[in-house]
Amino acid sequence: MKITLFIFTQFLFTFLYAQSIEVVTQEKNLGVVSQIKFGNNGRYIASCNEKKFQIKIWDVTSSKLIGTLNGHDASILSFAFIQKNNQIVSSDANNKFFIWDLNTWTIKDSATLENKVNFLVSVKDDIYGISEKNEIIKLNTANPSVISTTKKSINAVSSYNNQLFLASENELVALDLSSKKMTTVATPDKKVKIDFINVSELYTVVHLENGMVHLYDKEGRPAFEFKTFTNAAAIDINSASKSIAVSNHNGEVIIYDFVTGDKKSTLKDPNSNEAIRTLSFNESGTSIASSSYKKLLLNKVYSKNNVIQIWDTKRGAIQKVLK
Repeated sequence: MKITLFIFTQFLFTFLYAQSIEVVTQEKNLGVVSQIKFGNNGRYIASCNEKKFQIKIWDVTSSKLIGTLNGHDASILSFAFIQKNNQIVSSDANNKFFIWDLNTWTIKDSATLENKVNFLVSVKDDIYGISEKNEIIKLNTANPSVISTTKKSINAVSSYNNQLFLASENELVALDLSSKKMTTVATPDKKVKIDFINVSELYTVVHLENGMVHLYDKEGRPAFEFKTFTNAAAIDINSASKSIAVSNHNGEVIIYDFVTGDKKSTLKDPNSNEAIRTLSFNESGTSIASSSYKKLLLNKVYSKNNVIQIWDTKRGAIQKVLK
């Protein structure tokens, strides 16, 4: 019995050691894709990971990597396309902020801020950041300035016309960027936090941590609600196709019609058992990009393939793979 226990202990130690070495090696060489966004009317996809402090730009048509933006020296927290100027803005864990020119592949401007910026959003010609201190900062000025703050932590952000919409824990609030006036739009559930929002001309869609989706009409009145699933791994919403995509931790993505609550399609790679890390619809909602990861022992994460998959949302099939 002692010999058997000793052999099992040695085997377990060897297994743990081998697993930790494998994970560290794969993360060092590849990194796990942590953010994806479509830009330039669906022509490009931008991606980043937590290990390499760079943003990669992919051409969707050719599936080719066409450029890499280098300059960050810490994990990238957020980035966003500025469609009008063919630019990207990004922020990192060292409080740095960059504006990248995709015409010249150079840094147009940069700044070091007082606090980390967790969310970035462009509104018309202006860039706004949401800091870890719940500050709303106007960034594309000579001196970035705080224009407002919230008392509660901000979990998500969206924009429409000249307003920022913020998920402030369990409340949806709107900030008018002209008057700087902030108002509460809705409180779907006083006990549950909001984890994703999307605001458009006709609809405001709110996803809660418990999986409930709340739909409001253009007047802000409750219109419909339905249930997806609790603790979603990744979420994205597309107003053009009236779609919300929600992923569970089994690598499955379910796309719902957010007006009716009906399931449109289910996406699942049969050759992968990895969970979905991030999702991004293209502008029309006809395609959605995803990346995946796997969590192993010692809380390490890695991805075997480390690719970006682009899916046809109607057929539920993979269109392209970026790697």
